[in-house]
Amino acid sequence: MPSPEWLSTDDAAAYIGVRAPTLRRLVERGEVIAFQIGRVRRYRRSDLDAFLDQAQVRPTNRQQPPQAGRIPAPAPPDQPIAAP
Repeated sequence: MPSPEWLSTDDAAAYIGVRAPTLRRLVERGEVIAFQIGRVRRYRRSDLDAFLDQAQVRPTNRQQPPQAGRIPAPAPPDQPIAAP
């Protein structure tokens, strides 16, 4: 049986991997399309797929050092410092 094209807020949120309040914020910001009929909001699966496609993070060509931004801990001295 094919999955339904229209999803409730809870189902749509689960589909894109966020909580319902986050989905509502995405709608308010215009990042996700929702349809409101009376007090009920519905989401088209194809619109959610389009949102996920445009939200995909792609790697850049820049290479960063393995521990960029971290300050290495000082190395312990090999021998104690002798007093003069």
